[in-house]
Amino acid sequence: MFVAKTPEAIHFVHLCALRGALRLQKVGLSRRGPSALTIAKREFGLKKSAKIDDAIAAVQAEIDRQMKEKHGG
Repeated sequence: MFVAKTPEAIHFVHLCALRGALRLQKVGLSRRGPSALTIAKREFGLKKSAKIDDAIAAVQAEIDRQMKEKHGG
């Protein structure tokens, strides 16, 4: 079990959930409200023409950056 208690941990969980939502959207699943791609575009300042693969790459890069910052490497 993992409990996200700090703002940094909560943000990290959010990024992981967004990455998962983008992957699901890529294979055809949808969610209520704004799409995962729309959320990623807004949060990462991606262009309107950005594709799902671009958004997944941006989210993954941020996850990798945070992991490297936290755990070194």
